[in-house]
Amino acid sequence: MMVRDLITVVLVVLGVGFAVAGSIGIVRFRDTLARAHALSVTSTIAVVFVMAGVVVGMPDLGSVTKAILTVVFIFLTSPVGAHMLGRSVYMKRASRLELQKDELAAHRREVEE
Repeated sequence: MMVRDLITVVLVVLGVGFAVAGSIGIVRFRDTLARAHALSVTSTIAVVFVMAGVVVGMPDLGSVTKAILTVVFIFLTSPVGAHMLGRSVYMKRASRLELQKDELAAHRREVEE
């Protein structure tokens, strides 16, 4: 019983650590695209660790099912949301980020014409 509780605490603390790292990334990064990247990556990893802690701490069927569905939902929505946010910032030219290679520049010119 003690080992399971210890594993649960370690997993939840790792998840909280990733969430804090993402929060620090939001404050420290200067660009919207970098902030969105930091938030989407770290929040996804944080949810995985916290839900793994839930599964280890409460191994009944209902908790495991809800944890798995939560992880699947976050994996499906977080990258898509970050992509749509990044694309809208790019299209509005609201980013201060200097791109080394602008792959959408030709497409943008076609849309504007």
